[in-house]
Amino acid sequence: MNQFTQKFSIFWRKLATWGLPADLNPKEERLAMLSQSAMFISGFAFLYTTSFFVVVGTPGNWFPNSLGIFVTLIFFVFQRQGYYSLARHLALTLLTLLLFLFGYLWGPGTTLEYLPLGTALLATILFTNWKAIALYFGLSVANFLAISWVYSWKTDFIPVPYAEYTYYANTSILFLIVLSFVLTFRQQQRAYEEKIEKANDQITNSIRYAQRIQQALLGEPKSIIAPFTGGLVLFRPRDIVSGDFFWSTQIDNKRLLVAADCTGHGVPGAFMTVMGTNFLDEIAAREIIDPGEVLTALDEKVMRAIASKDSQAADGMDVVVISIDTSTHTVKFAGAKNPLLRVKDGQPTLLKGNLYAIGGKLRKGNKNYQSTEFVAEPGERLYLYSDGYQDQFGGPEGRKFMSRRFREMLVANSHLPWTEQEALLNQTLNDWQGTTSQTDDILVIGLEV
Repeated sequence: MNQFTQKFSIFWRKLATWGLPADLNPKEERLAMLSQSAMFISGFAFLYTTSFFVVVGTPGNWFPNSLGIFVTLIFFVFQRQGYYSLARHLALTLLTLLLFLFGYLWGPGTTLEYLPLGTALLATILFTNWKAIALYFGLSVANFLAISWVYSWKTDFIPVPYAEYTYYANTSILFLIVLSFVLTFRQQQRAYEEKIEKANDQITNSIRYAQRIQQALLGEPKSIIAPFTGGLVLFRPRDIVSGDFFWSTQIDNKRLLVAADCTGHGVPGAFMTVMGTNFLDEIAAREIIDPGEVLTALDEKVMRAIASKDSQAADGMDVVVISIDTSTHTVKFAGAKNPLLRVKDGQPTLLKGNLYAIGGKLRKGNKNYQSTEFVAEPGERLYLYSDGYQDQFGGPEGRKFMSRRFREMLVANSHLPWTEQEALLNQTLNDWQGTTSQTDDILVIGLEV
């Protein structure tokens, strides 16, 4: 039985897709398959009834059915020429007129009095435009009322031989048409699911490979805090790849550390991270170590890369840069929108960055990234972060975590060992997020010089 069902399913799909081009878009293919399968059954039914009445009836019986064959042929001619929508419109319009002719010639009890309303049902399946559906709904109701009006005064109908048999034949035809729609829908659903699964696998595999490339490019997150007394790195991409990135290098006795949040997330954001890390490598090769100068040089490179003179591209990144003199513990900070949080003995100091991001619409020459210098005291802890954590939605009211709550949490937990701080950051985020999807990439770096 399963083999028969499978073979019939294959046969039906070949019938429903017969003559359709392989590059037809999925939406049009679905409508073309549905209309074609229905017209195959209708054409067969008209051929059968025409042949039947040629044998047992009169021209008044078989000729109207032969018009149905003509309607079917018109449909397939236009379908083969690529006029799919026009083919459906012509088929439904002509079938509506043909049903009125049947009712006018043969009277009640032979063509199913409610059959004209089938035009509205077909329209809801064969069209996605609500205007077309409303048009055929109105046409089918008008046809039903017109036939009922004819039945109210006309009495000289052409007799139909074996009218009872034709009644049941029409009922069977309706059932076959509905069955054809069900089969076609099931086949299309199965085919689309296979296409989607295949495409999803291909895309996911590609992104996973991109993730490996990004991981190799950025390195192990913990490696950037290895030179310091202690620290933590919370790095949670929203998607497989991240638009947030971290970067670090050593120039003489100074350590340069960067936490950046690029425009977008996922694949677009990841492309920006590749560009950002490459530009930072070039800047470091020029031994530019002052954070403000690093941001200025980075901004110039990003602007040249993504924006022409007339471009309005807003792509860019929010960046925190710090340089740390490992011998004197002198720290210099500069920020492009993002701040640096200092915590000593539970007392916070927030160093705000400049108001403009790297890149974006504000052109070079209008920006002035300034550095702030201080000496990190023993036990003082520094926090660099993107806005992903504080912008995460959740909680009992589904609101953002907010920057104030985030900073207060960092300050309250700053006395704890770094491993406990990282665990609390993760646990708090999970509890807040709950079942809400992650809204952005998350990067938090904490360190003790």
